[in-house]
Amino acid sequence: MARVVWSRQALADLNAITAYIQQFDPGAALRTRTRLSDLGDSLIFFPHRGRLKEDGRRQLTTAPPHIITYAVEGEDVTILSVHHGARNID
Repeated sequence: MARVVWSRQALADLNAITAYIQQFDPGAALRTRTRLSDLGDSLIFFPHRGRLKEDGRRQLTTAPPHIITYAVEGEDVTILSVHHGARNID
């Protein structure tokens, strides 16, 4: 059975994003975390919908501009990182 696995890095990224937003607006922090978590988990249904990078990873851009980087391995999806689109991590 296919599954979505969040890496330790991706979970740490999600926690950092939530903590940052929570300083200014706790409600927005919860909504953002829920939206990002739900979007990541939904990759189980359409794992190839993100943009394919040269190294084989995929990136799914959300609004507001967060990027979920993940890998598809057989039927499984591994979420590698989550970051704000303004950060240049390539």
